[in-house]
Amino acid sequence: MDVACGTGENAIFLAKKGFDVDGIDISDVAIKIARETAKREGVTVNFKPCPVEVFSWKPEAYDLIVNFYFLERSLFPKILRSLRRGGVLIFETYNVNHLKLNPDFNREYLLDIGELIRAFKDLNIVYYSEVSNVTTLVGVKP
Repeated sequence: MDVACGTGENAIFLAKKGFDVDGIDISDVAIKIARETAKREGVTVNFKPCPVEVFSWKPEAYDLIVNFYFLERSLFPKILRSLRRGGVLIFETYNVNHLKLNPDFNREYLLDIGELIRAFKDLNIVYYSEVSNVTTLVGVKP
């Protein structure tokens, strides 16, 4: 699963690596571009134009969930539920230090320091960093 996949670069990469991939994004335009790119690249991705908040998150449906530069806190429990045992979450987005670089950025879309590791404390954390304005977490569901 590629959360808020945009134009699908990560989803297409994963499909090329042999994953069956769902990519969801609210933008019909981005999904159209993603579908065209996947077709041109010769891979199949199940792109869904849908707000991530209303997507049907099925329990233990995914071996891998990626979430890059998108923050919707209400998804945290849904992501955890949808990850299979042994499944991997890769999550990276901006934290509050981003305001030092871009003071006009909407604070609502920035992680607090330590927030991501607290939100996914039930995962076995493989990698965690908060470098400058970016927080990255890689965790495995036990």
